[in-house]
Amino acid sequence: MSKFARVLLWSLALTLALSACGIKGPLYIPEKKYPQNVSAPHNEMHAQLHQLLVNS
Repeated sequence: MSKFARVLLWSLALTLALSACGIKGPLYIPEKKYPQNVSAPHNEMHAQLHQLLVNS
């Protein structure tokens, strides 16, 4: 068997194996069970920290 055919067969087998894994559909995080904390963006946090340092 040629090297090209072997690589092709391994690629096909790997593709089929990986496509059969996982949940179908979009990924999501259930909000009731795992609520998400919304944090301030990095720039706002930096500005608040700067204000604290300047005022102290």
